[in-house]
Amino acid sequence: MENKIVNSKVYSLKELFSDKFEVDFYQREYVWQRKQMEDLIMDLSLEFLKN
Repeated sequence: MENKIVNSKVYSLKELFSDKFEVDFYQREYVWQRKQMEDLIMDLSLEFLKN
């Protein structure tokens, strides 16, 4: 197993949310519920742990 280095940086909330993002028209009606958020967090966690 190869060791990998994770570089990190601390961001303020202002920095994190200063960018503006656009949502495509066809996705605007999509609403995130608790289940979708849990799925996203789980997917991100699993990918992070793999790497």
